[in-house]
Amino acid sequence: MGNRSPQTQPPAHRAGPTPRRENAKERWIFLKNGDPADIIVQTAKEQKCDLIVMGTHGHGGIADVLIGSTAKRVVRQSTIPVLVIRLPEALP
Repeated sequence: MGNRSPQTQPPAHRAGPTPRRENAKERWIFLKNGDPADIIVQTAKEQKCDLIVMGTHGHGGIADVLIGSTAKRVVRQSTIPVLVIRLPEALP
């Protein structure tokens, strides 16, 4: 009863488009295994993205106070521009 047939399950690597907004491009959610920074950069290149947008809490050591370690690695590795947004400490 709780299992869906293989024909109705979305592909394992992407969950499907988000709801469309007026003048918005189609967006997909990708689920992949591997090092987060490497996968983010690789997927952005494969999808020919113009910009990578990342949120960060900046958890970690003193050097990571302003930007998290994954975001820092994406910024260093990517040839695509990266916009890093500081997230609030606690979301409602």
